[in-house]
Amino acid sequence: MKKTISALVALMAFAFCMNACTNAQAKQNRSDADIKEEVAQRVQEIYDTVIPWYNSHEGDIRSVNDFDERFLSKELQMMGAQVGAILRELHEKGEDDIPPGYDYDHWVMGQDWENLSIKTDSIHVLSPDTAEAYMCITNCGYQQNFVLVMARDDKNWFIDDFRQYDEQTKAFSISDKKNIQDYIEENRTR
Repeated sequence: MKKTISALVALMAFAFCMNACTNAQAKQNRSDADIKEEVAQRVQEIYDTVIPWYNSHEGDIRSVNDFDERFLSKELQMMGAQVGAILRELHEKGEDDIPPGYDYDHWVMGQDWENLSIKTDSIHVLSPDTAEAYMCITNCGYQQNFVLVMARDDKNWFIDDFRQYDEQTKAFSISDKKNIQDYIEENRTR
């Protein structure tokens, strides 16, 4: 009888653990789905502002700084300010420089723009506060794939990096953020 009761208790404990594990997995899956939806909505919100503006403003890029302030992470904004300070200092010395990634507009993935459209292909959750949005932009009739690294800050999602496809590595490894970090580091020793 004691063996039967022990076996029954063990079976109940096993069933309880299996149920708890199943519920935890289901909760995690819901969380990932919720995160994907939040990121998708935020990316849509950002580009519902950016794309129409560019399509109606030929050659006028004054609002780019406004987009950066509204939609980039605080860290990326701070790094951009550091690059701006370096460029002003170099200009005062009579030197001009174009940091890597500063020869194109990250919002349109090019130097020029015409008939822009954009779509989100997929979203990958990296953590509760970071995700990657795989994007495809059509600009001047050409399509280009890129990745937005999204970071959650102050209960909202912001762009923390723009990554482009690198033919050499066959991955989205060209990182605007890394280029900016490297440029800042290189110019600390000047």
